[in-house]
Amino acid sequence: MKSFQEFEQLLDDHFGRLESLKYDANAALALVSNIQELAASSIETFGLAASLAHGVTILASHLVSGKEGPPPDIETLMSDLSFCVNYFSLRELLYYSYNVPGAVEWTFEEGKVQVRYADSSLPRQFYTIWNEHLELSREMFASSTYVETARALLKGEAEGQISQNVEAASLQIDQEVDQKLNAYFSILDPTSSADLGGYTYAEFVTIYRFMLGNALYHRRFGEANDQVGAIFIEYDELLNDLEVGTGLPRSRIASALDDMVFDVAKHREKLDASYFSLMREGAGTRRIVLRPVDFTIHEGLVNVLRVVAIRRPQLFLRNVSGELGVGFVARVKAAFEAAGFRCLTEISLSQFDPQLADIDLLVICEEPTLGYVLFVCELKGPIPPRWAKDQLKALRQDGVSKAFRQSEAIQKFLSTPAGIGAMKSWLPPDNPPLFESFVLVVEPLIVTSDNAGMFFGDEKTPIANFRTIERLLKASDGDTAFIQHVIHTYNKEVDKIINRVVAKTEFAGIVVEYEGVADSPIMRFPQQSWRNSEERQAMIDAFLADGAHPFDTVDLDAKEVPPGTILIAFKNGS
Repeated sequence: MKSFQEFEQLLDDHFGRLESLKYDANAALALVSNIQELAASSIETFGLAASLAHGVTILASHLVSGKEGPPPDIETLMSDLSFCVNYFSLRELLYYSYNVPGAVEWTFEEGKVQVRYADSSLPRQFYTIWNEHLELSREMFASSTYVETARALLKGEAEGQISQNVEAASLQIDQEVDQKLNAYFSILDPTSSADLGGYTYAEFVTIYRFMLGNALYHRRFGEANDQVGAIFIEYDELLNDLEVGTGLPRSRIASALDDMVFDVAKHREKLDASYFSLMREGAGTRRIVLRPVDFTIHEGLVNVLRVVAIRRPQLFLRNVSGELGVGFVARVKAAFEAAGFRCLTEISLSQFDPQLADIDLLVICEEPTLGYVLFVCELKGPIPPRWAKDQLKALRQDGVSKAFRQSEAIQKFLSTPAGIGAMKSWLPPDNPPLFESFVLVVEPLIVTSDNAGMFFGDEKTPIANFRTIERLLKASDGDTAFIQHVIHTYNKEVDKIINRVVAKTEFAGIVVEYEGVADSPIMRFPQQSWRNSEERQAMIDAFLADGAHPFDTVDLDAKEVPPGTILIAFKNGS
């Protein structure tokens, strides 16, 4: 074996010979669903459940096929599922290898294959998403008691029976639903009337909210009474429950469910099973399979948009893309404003050059002893990816890669006399600088819905995930220097703490070792005290009392400024 292309063929051939592909599909679906839910019910095996979910994704086309066969042997099924977990990870690395030459390094020896990240932006991305997920979860549940309260109320109750305790638990579960919906990629207005194809986004949110509440009830009830497992629902029964629970027309509910359930039809459409939590049997009465824990951690708001974008791309572009972009700008703007900064959005530069893109977001940071720091932000808010094929869309001509070229063109313009004049016109007239001569620091920044620089390690313009930016701004208390420092050193600091590990598997007589990212130290930004601190005001007062000047605080001829940063001196009010 001499190439990853040959390895891919070997991998696929081995998958095609798995014994589990001969098992009765409905029985195998039930068994793997219950195994995954059992693993997810314990904190000790929760990570295993997440890995098993990847294996289920790979096996999904068979699980929903309805094929008849012998009952599954649990030991063989688990062995095959373990192979599929590795298959999922190796599939990711193969996608990167085909589409980003040099991103992954393959070494072939007799009976052995080694796979390593050659591009450090890949593990950095995986760490960032993992870290942001943990920090968001910590923030969500830090002071909440509704999970434990719901469990206590449901303990000893009869499942499916209404009682005073069950009703009280439902109120606690409603709080958890609210928290989850707020934490998800909830960029679109939940009342949006955007047509997704037979139902609106608002109708989907109503349906999803009802189903999320039911899944959380089953999850918390199972945890309280040691009765964990998948739920099997007749399709018409589910439609009836949703019709009663939401008050929506049956046809609208059916259309939404069609985008939420992985079945034979979705496999034929070549939709990836990772976009779905709900699965449907392919034989018999074709019940819907709900894995309660999986459903409650599967971001349905993101995944339905991804499915709509793939199944009905023109409708998505027409009805959703614009609203999503506007909402994303508003979200990032709100984060900067909450930190005390002034913001301008959608600044047109076409009067200077029709080829220049608009500035999506301009953040004006007033610095009394300096002048101003301007963050010139290009925003890219595509739907967050689920797997490698989605991540690679960042490289498309209209993807994240485009933001770098737009940012570079804007930076170049801002260095011209016309650009400098434009920047001066954007400064707040109601709060002029303390000095007639002052310094303007221009910081380019790309903010995305997910990408933290994956595939773009050689670019000079800083790029950050919006959740990282939100956490940073909350911690900054308006300290601009702190924000600048974190943005410019983030990659270096992550590389110091990231835990890159090697997984090992064996199949077809070959030992395969491939690199991944394991649990690592959490990166938290220390809370600053700046905007209203006595120390800050004392520093400003001392600066003025000493007769100091903004030109004393910065080397205007500095050659060691971060790439892309622009220093401009406005002298004598010019």
